[in-house]
Amino acid sequence: QLLSKLDGVNTLPNVLLIGMTNRKELLDDALLRPGRLEVQVEVPLPTKAGRREILNIHFGRLRRKGRLSYPLCCAI
Repeated sequence: QLLSKLDGVNTLPNVLLIGMTNRKELLDDALLRPGRLEVQVEVPLPTKAGRREILNIHFGRLRRKGRLSYPLCCAI
């Protein structure tokens, strides 16, 4: 059913379709054909430094109040 919905979507004005998965190997090859989901971007897992930055953005206020073990959270 998804394949039939994707047919012709690239002719619609002002429409951008984004799909995500963490199991690319399970996708039907027909989904990745031109005119469907043809652009693929791989986003790897963040490094330890990347996790630290993400936590700093989202939990910075808690960390400043001493309610968050920053090194422990980065290690997880």
